[in-house]
Amino acid sequence: MFKDDDLEFEDDEFQWNIKKARDNLRDHGVSFERARKAFDDRNGIMIPDTRQDYGEDCFNLIGGIIDGGEPYIVVVTHTFRGSKTRIILAREA
Repeated sequence: MFKDDDLEFEDDEFQWNIKKARDNLRDHGVSFERARKAFDDRNGIMIPDTRQDYGEDCFNLIGGIIDGGEPYIVVVTHTFRGSKTRIILAREA
């Protein structure tokens, strides 16, 4: 049986679970589409997330986004799978 939880977004650079992205927007007010822009911030800071064993290396990117003329800082939790960045969570800093 195919569930909504199984749907994935993927392009040449990024991937994420569609349900998790929808839940993140509801809970944190930041879409993954918007959060991916933080990776373009040349002044962004990437910090390993070592709070627990996630079964893979995870990182927190603190980066700036200008969206609709409004600048804001986001924290994007992510991992790398092959050549792609998998977004796990995004929220305003």
